[in-house]
Amino acid sequence: MIEVSGVAGDDGWATGEVIPPPDLPRPLTVTAPQTLNTEDLSWESFELLVRAVALRVDGAVSATGYGVRGQSQHGLDVVAWLPDGTILGYQAKRYSSYTVGQLKTAVRKFAKGPRPHSPSIFYMVLACNDENTKLQNAFAELKREFPD
Repeated sequence: MIEVSGVAGDDGWATGEVIPPPDLPRPLTVTAPQTLNTEDLSWESFELLVRAVALRVDGAVSATGYGVRGQSQHGLDVVAWLPDGTILGYQAKRYSSYTVGQLKTAVRKFAKGPRPHSPSIFYMVLACNDENTKLQNAFAELKREFPD
């Protein structure tokens, strides 16, 4: 808004009144960041974020880390339980980039391993950008290879 001081002009506004400008600019577009700054999190904090996603986004009633640092976790970092008893498994990868080879190795390690807690659904949670078409195609291939 513009405050006018002086003598009222032909527009009829009285001296000192607040009048709108003749043309308003479009409002600024302010959006939240499209990605989280996961690169600033420690691996422990990233894993806690994955647990929070299991609880608050996936609707789990319980979520816990699987194993401790240095133990063989068979490709499983977080286990969560839905209200209907469905078990979810999560592998948390806090890397700045992730390759097709790393993805294939990680998924196959879990799929061909002992599958602790026997999760019905397995999530690979990446802290890096996963929009690379090669990575997405490899993930689709792995889903066909391991439909269960």
